[in-house]
Parts: sequence; structure tokens; C-alpha cells
Amino acid sequence: HRMGYRLVCSGPGVELSGGNDNDGYPTDLAACTGECDDDDQCAAGLKCFQRNNGETIPGCTGPGGGKDWDYCYDPDPAVTPEVCASATYDVVGGYRPNAATMRCLDGSGIKSALEIGEIVTKFTLEASVAIKAEAAFAMEEHRQIDLIEHLTGKKVRFSQTQQVPVVPLLLAFGITPTFEMGLPLEMRASFQGQAVVEGRVGYHRSWTITMDGSGSSVAERPEAGDGVTLTAEGTVSASLSVSMGAYIYINLRLEAYIAVVVVVSGEAGVRWEAKVGADLALCGAATTSGLTGLCENLNTQLTPYIEYKPDQVALPQPQGASIYAQIGVWVYVPYPQVSVSIGITFPGSESLAACLGVPTGIDWSSNFGSPDDQIGDAHPFGNFIIRRAIAKTLAFGSIMGGPSFA
Repeated sequence: HRMGYRLVCSGPGVELSGGNDNDGYPTDLAACTGECDDDDQCAAGLKCFQRNNGETIPGCTGPGGGKDWDYCYDPDPAVTPEVCASATYDVVGGYRPNAATMRCLDGSGIKSALEIGEIVTKFTLEASVAIKAEAAFAMEEHRQIDLIEHLTGKKVRFSQTQQVPVVPLLLAFGITPTFEMGLPLEMRASFQGQAVVEGRVGYHRSWTITMDGSGSSVAERPEAGDGVTLTAEGTVSASLSVSMGAYIYINLRLEAYIAVVVVVSGEAGVRWEAKVGADLALCGAATTSGLTGLCENLNTQLTPYIEYKPDQVALPQPQGASIYAQIGVWVYVPYPQVSVSIGITFPGSESLAACLGVPTGIDWSSNFGSPDDQIGDAHPFGNFIIRRAIAKTLAFGSIMGGPSFA
């Protein structure tokens, strides 16, 4: 009895059956039927499987009538995908591998039983070159004239000193009246432009390799950023400010000359001015990144004494292509400033005053009125009779969109 080992392919089988009828010598036994003693008792194409210790019989299930009972079996069964896919492989002794077992093991029987899915591999390649260019332009004009001087050819100003001797070389009096008036007209215009152009050349592709039971395929696809991209952003702003004012200055100075070298003086004066103005600002922006450096909030360009309140001139954040227009008007009228001064001078008076700590003159000026709640610098004349500034914003959500007021 030659010993060896083989792998037996046994799929879903038939329950072992039959009795031990050796005396009767049954023949033509079907697969998984016993009990047989040799191959002649089995049906055509079948053989008698000899067992010593309950070995598994190919194509059959169950323990049978006894561990040494022999049963007929098909040594070369039709190997179907279902059989091989659900088969178990056991080691038995005494036989070489049969053809069915070999077909199960080499894959020819199970190749079509396995459901082969897809293997997908994807990889990408990305490269890019970017070029950015910026340009800026600005201009400004500022003009200021006096309307009276412009129309008449001379400035309105009068000042003349008249001396009246009382006692020659001992006493004399002097008087100097001064009058000045003006209508100042001021204008300021500005324009600014800024542009940013960026070009980008990109190569961004992906490849998908798909492998399945029928073969393989390759698909190429351009990704975002592939190709040539050109972006441009820009802002322009322009402003125009105009103001018209009026001022008057009246002063009277009296002097007494004693012994030629001592001068006792007294002076009184009144100063007053008023000013009204308007500001216009335009801003256009075509941007995707918030390029708004030139879009400044409206402000009073021609005076430091009044400003627009921040909530009146706040600009919205531009999105896409937008245009903004702001217009404001302002006016201020301070109280007149009244000033009075009295003094005495003689040779060495300044040195004597510094040495003794005694002033040689007295000065006084008015500061009428009460502070207001407006924004701006304090006026040198004092508080304001009136000071107001009003602004409005006209915003277009896009170049083609409608306006909205703020």
C-alpha cells in the first residue's frame, strides 16, 4: 500500500447511504452509495473509494455507516464554478491528485467563479507659472483766489497812520485804523487710478486607470486651473472740493509819544469769517479680492474746522464691479473775535520787564459761545455760531445695477 498525499476538491456533496451487503455483491451503485469492495460494483465512470478511518469521499458528505465502509464516487466530476468556489480541500493518503482537484487548484475551474471587481488608480500632475503687473497713476490740482481781488484787480485792504503833535518833542498822538475784507474761493480736484493684471498658465491634469476582468482603460481629464487664466482688477477715484468764504478784519490803534522815546499804546480789533463748501467723490472698483485702496471715505478737503461723521461716509465693501458716489456740504460760522491790548515801550523796556517779571502790556481776546458736538478742530476765533456737515452715499451694487442711498 503506497502512501502519499493529495488535495481533494469536494464541493457540495450527496449524503453517504447504503448498507453492508457483501454477500449479495450489489452492482451499479450510484455515487456516494455503498458499501462497495471494488470498482466493478460501481456504476459506469465511478470507482470504489477505500476507507480505513472515515476519510472524506469526494463529492459526498456525512460519516457513512462506518469509518472503514467504502463508497462509490466520481473520480473526475464536472468542475463547475459553483463547486470549486464552495469546495474544501483536505489531505488524504494513498492517491495522486485527480484531474478535478488539479483544475480547482490551478484556477481553470474557479476563474469564472470569482467575481473580479475594479482596481482604480488615479494620479495628477500640476505645474503653473504666474506673472503679475501693477500700475498706478495720480494727479491733483489746487487753486485759491480772492474773488474781490480777481474782479477788481486789487485786494480790499486799508491801513493808514496819522500823527498829531501836541507839544513838539514832548507829546504827540497817533491813530492807525485798519480795514480788510475778502471773499476767498478755493478749489481742489484729484484723480487716482490703480490696476493689477495677473496672468497664469497652468498644467493640471489627472489620469484614472481602471482595471477589471475585461481589461484596462485610461481616462485623462483636465482639472481646475488647467489652461491660461487672465485676471484684472482696478480702482479709480476722483474728487472735487469747492469752498467759498468771507472774512472781515477791523482794527484801531491809538498811540501817545512822550518825549519821543516812550510810547503808550492801546489797540482794539474785531475778526470774523464764515465759510461754506461742498465735496464730491467718485470711486469705481472692479475687483474680486477687495482691492479698495483708492476708495476713501468722503472728507472735507478744504477746511480742518468741520468733518463729516463716520456713519455718513462709510463705504460698503466692493464686490465685483461697483461704483460709489458721495456728496457732502458743510458750513461753519464762528463768533467774532474781539481783542484788546494796552502797552508801554521805551528803550530797555523788554530787558527791564524780563528782570523784574513785570509785563509791559496786557492782552485780552474774547471766546464767545459754547462748544458743539461736531467733529473738527477748534477755531482760533473761539466757538461756533453754527457748524454743520451733511453727506450722502450713492452706491451701485454693480456697474449695471441700480443705485441705493445711504
